[in-house]
Amino acid sequence: MFDHIDFAVKDLDRSRRFYTSTLATLDVVPFTDINTDDGREGTGFGSLTGPQFWIGSGEAIEGRMHIAFTAKSQKAVDEFHRVALEAGGTSKGSPGLRP
Repeated sequence: MFDHIDFAVKDLDRSRRFYTSTLATLDVVPFTDINTDDGREGTGFGSLTGPQFWIGSGEAIEGRMHIAFTAKSQKAVDEFHRVALEAGGTSKGSPGLRP
């Protein structure tokens, strides 16, 4: 349905470390880094098809945003949740798996 998502984060280095560790549990890895002439930096995360999830420098988004990742099993969901909490994330309840 979509090709990729890209948004700015408050602290790119911290966010890069967070997403590198958590997305690895879903077999999603840093795919490429960018540094543009206008000073924008970013990292695209993906798998075999290329980067689909991008974070970058800039004015961080305020307000609500919901992003859901696909996992192959409840075990993968639980591992993602555990690693996210260890990496500084906050929990809004136990993780669930949807069909």
